[in-house]
Amino acid sequence: MEHSQSNNHPMHHQTQPTSIELSKNSIMASLNNQQNMIILQEKIKNPANKEIVSSLVEELKGEYRNLINDKNGNYFCTDLFKTCKQKERILILEELSPIISEDCAKNYATHPIQTLIELSKCIIEYNLILSSFEDKNKLIYAATSPNGAYAIQKISKRIPSSFRVEFNNLFIPFISLFSKQQYGIVSVKQFISNTRNEETRKKVLDIVKTNFMNLAVDKYGNYLIQFLLEIWNNFPEGNEIKDLILRNFKELMKSKYSYFICLRFLNMFTIGININKNREENINNNFQNKQ
Repeated sequence: MEHSQSNNHPMHHQTQPTSIELSKNSIMASLNNQQNMIILQEKIKNPANKEIVSSLVEELKGEYRNLINDKNGNYFCTDLFKTCKQKERILILEELSPIISEDCAKNYATHPIQTLIELSKCIIEYNLILSSFEDKNKLIYAATSPNGAYAIQKISKRIPSSFRVEFNNLFIPFISLFSKQQYGIVSVKQFISNTRNEETRKKVLDIVKTNFMNLAVDKYGNYLIQFLLEIWNNFPEGNEIKDLILRNFKELMKSKYSYFICLRFLNMFTIGININKNREENINNNFQNKQ
């Protein structure tokens, strides 16, 4: 799912020194010249060009969407975002914020956008990122597409606790919908894996309870029930999932997808019996050895 730079990209080969100028004009003129773009990438990573890079960030205003969506420009932007200062990345985010939720699903733009998400650390940056997903249609589009889902997962994994509630409020209402999508289910599992708050678990549980059979018989939704059985095994919410399975066991056995939930449940139960049996045998063996 992740869009990554290939090891075969010429960027990984050595380049010879060149007189190409590090400027907006040379960058825009080099979009169709891979070799020149690689040379410019090397230049922005050179510490001696730090001041030039700062000026360049300002010069490129208005061009960032074109650059991140270009087959060569997206590599350049990824390195630029890694090289520039936080205040400069904020300027870039201010320009890209309205389109992050849309372009994170696109083939070229996804990697530089994921890089911006990874590098973000302050309130301003997270406000700009999350504001892009406030439109529910844009959030749905991102979370259910291959590249977009990976961007959502990065946000879910990296977002600080001070923004967790805001992100939860955006994401939770669509858990049932996302769980029935090939890429959305991965985002949901990542979201739940990073959920540490009891109140959030209860909200997720309410949605699962309301949509239980609908999810259980779904091609992808059944994975959510299986996942919750495992990850919530030691939480009260896990017991409620088990109760739902027991109450609907006969119906679950009839569907080819929910059938796997039953198998997972029985497997957990069998494992529990075997563990207790092994404990009893160990106790008896220890007692006999002491006799």
